[in-house]
Amino acid sequence: MRLIAKHSPIRPTRIFYSKKNNAVFFMESGLEREFALRCEFDPRVLSYRCQPEPIYYTPPGESKSRRYTPDTLLEHVDLGSVAIEVKPASYAAKPELQEKHSLLKDLYAEIEIGFLVVTEREIRDQHLTSNFSSLYRFLRFDIDKNELKALKQHFPNGMFRADVIELLDTHPSWLSLAHQALAHGFLIADLRQEISPETYMEWTA
Repeated sequence: MRLIAKHSPIRPTRIFYSKKNNAVFFMESGLEREFALRCEFDPRVLSYRCQPEPIYYTPPGESKSRRYTPDTLLEHVDLGSVAIEVKPASYAAKPELQEKHSLLKDLYAEIEIGFLVVTEREIRDQHLTSNFSSLYRFLRFDIDKNELKALKQHFPNGMFRADVIELLDTHPSWLSLAHQALAHGFLIADLRQEISPETYMEWTA
């Protein structure tokens, strides 16, 4: 993890704790935080770092080198090491940025690292961001396996969230437990729809 000092030209505006990496990261935008949330819940992302080590490059026709720091450097099951630049789509579409990104892609390829520009079009998908934000705090819990077993025995074929809410008087911990199980991947649901009492959750195994 790289802590960004106050004198750095990079001005972080967000602080994000990563459960997956057990680290605190500094970010420049809310869109970068949303991407980090996606990384936390994507099992294909093995690890990632925000604002990692920079690389230096010299644009064509210039003699002075410039420094570039990617927003994220991640390890992906299928893609390997990938440097990520998070940008609004309208900004990423500018010709001068596309030229710069093409140059950076070639430079990273020389050291066997991929390079991708990710915009809100890839990051934001219906209610995913708000659902991930709601579930993220449940990742910090160590699931009580005995309680989880009891919940699964009561609802062996899955459940609506409303079914768990109805049992709050007799099993007050089960709603939190269901959220923990959903956050940790023991349960799955369609998170592109807003989590509500009508959300149906199924066991993964």
